[in-house]
Amino acid sequence: MGFFGARSAAAGKLEKPRRFLSLEAAPTAIYALGDIHGCIDLLRAAEDKIFVDGADLPGQKLIVALGDVIDRGPDSAAVIDHLAGPAPAGFTRLTICGNHEDMFLRFLDDPAVNGRWIAFGGAETLRSYGVDPGMDAPSRAQLRAIARDMNAVLPPGHRAFLEGLPLGLLVGDTYLAHAGYDFALPPARQSADRILWGADPGDRPGPGQSRLVHGHFIVAAPEFLPGRINVDTGAYQSGCLTTLKLSGADGSATIL
Repeated sequence: MGFFGARSAAAGKLEKPRRFLSLEAAPTAIYALGDIHGCIDLLRAAEDKIFVDGADLPGQKLIVALGDVIDRGPDSAAVIDHLAGPAPAGFTRLTICGNHEDMFLRFLDDPAVNGRWIAFGGAETLRSYGVDPGMDAPSRAQLRAIARDMNAVLPPGHRAFLEGLPLGLLVGDTYLAHAGYDFALPPARQSADRILWGADPGDRPGPGQSRLVHGHFIVAAPEFLPGRINVDTGAYQSGCLTTLKLSGADGSATIL
């Protein structure tokens, strides 16, 4: 993606290390979406507001989905198809990897070891592709059969989309990542587990340093804390998908 420059690949337990992206210059506006979790109707409604808000803004506008775009909700397949598609002129979409995307790929590659993904929201994703997750506690043989069926129907473009998701994005002094970030380390030395799963109640930089915009930890309303903004308002259970707008030279943050 020519819009982004990649920092060194992040360390961690991912077999194929993911990149941590950076922007040399901030776009006119960044619209950060909380955890979508298969809620395609909420995603479309949020983007409709984004397109109206950004229509008269000059320059490039960036929409960032902060990970966990699949699982739990009703239509993960449609969400991936939407996010992988082209955005309207003047807008660019970027999806960051969440722990649920990571778990899905691990299940596809080694279902016997990663079968817990099904009970962790994966059953809904399987159904969205027309795959029956079967019983509550499938055997290893049944897990392998489910993964075989899923691999058979998963569009190659969807798999490529998931495999290509970056670990995060740095814009100025703002880090956008799914769950956490170790501010004591540069992007090249980040742990993928720390970024995907976080350190509850979240990572915080020192006074006057950078800030983290993230999801993963469900809150009743967007949470603004020193050095950290959490926008996961539990869309799949609350019906509320939060959009945070970052704009201006200082990256001022407002809820859309």
